Amino acid sequence: MQLNKKHLAIVGALIVVSFIGGFFVGDSSAINRINGSISQNVESSTTAEVTTTEEAHVKEEAKKEAKKELIITKVGVEATSGSWSIKVLDAQEATTVQGGNSSDNKTTKQKFIILKLQMKNITQSPMQYAPTEFMLGDIKSNSQYAINLDALQAANSNEIIYKENSEFIGVYDDVNPNMPKQTYVIFEVPKDMVITDGVMTNVNSGADTVGYYIK
Repeated sequence: MQLNKKHLAIVGALIVVSFIGGFFVGDSSAINRINGSISQNVESSTTAEVTTTEEAHVKEEAKKEAKKELIITKVGVEATSGSWSIKVLDAQEATTVQGGNSSDNKTTKQKFIILKLQMKNITQSPMQYAPTEFMLGDIKSNSQYAINLDALQAANSNEIIYKENSEFIGVYDDVNPNMPKQTYVIFEVPKDMVITDGVMTNVNSGADTVGYYIK
């Protein structure tokens, strides 16, 4: 452990006081007390230096992170996100998501934002997407919304099961490489959210988050 000049001066002064006090008074405990003070002073000063250095490092890393801007893709433009190439095909607002029949419908007192996506597996093995990969952000309020899984499953089941649309996939369905498929991802949001302020984000396979304008 290295001490700077200021610390050495303090330690030196305390050593002198310790020696003089112990010599004239003849009290060895005085020397021990002063030596204890020296140890505490050095430890406190060194800890302060380490803390200051750590705080500076954390602040510097935060600045670097803040400089990283989320890349947002235009509507209808295909962009790579991890294992997928994704494109927003359509975005709609509704208070009801249609299932295969009326009993499968999902409703809300707020509103759903329904996104129709094209997803292409760009790996060399079958892949599945998970609902946790997607979020919807409001660029005005900075709020973020997770997928409404019930509404997502109702909409995709309507296409896959009832309409027998082989172009559609659902959550956790295997998708073979280089085979573009469609799917719905649906978010429940406040009724006053403006759809043009929405940005969908996707992150998977350890890659950086990618953003997509929806309107």
